[in-house]
Amino acid sequence: MRHTWESANLQRARHYGVRIEPVNRTNVIRRDGCVCYMCKRRVGGKRQLVLDHVIPLARGGPHCESNLKVACGLCNARKGNKLPCECAWLRVGNGELVIRK
Repeated sequence: MRHTWESANLQRARHYGVRIEPVNRTNVIRRDGCVCYMCKRRVGGKRQLVLDHVIPLARGGPHCESNLKVACGLCNARKGNKLPCECAWLRVGNGELVIRK
């Protein structure tokens, strides 16, 4: 049986008609090192670890490992279905996302 996260995301991806590729959560977490790509804080424990579709499924982003990044639950909820560049609380500097002060 698939992990509930995976089955929920597959259902959403089918609903939006986006490209679907096999995803291994462990590979994504290992690649990103348990650090939220938005706030740069370590996740796990009190900070819920989630995988975020950088380009949201609702905006046509594919369900694949290259479009997934580790995020904390707070940043993921705040980002919603926006692109990182559309989040006023984030700014891009030197190719990195940084929370605006």
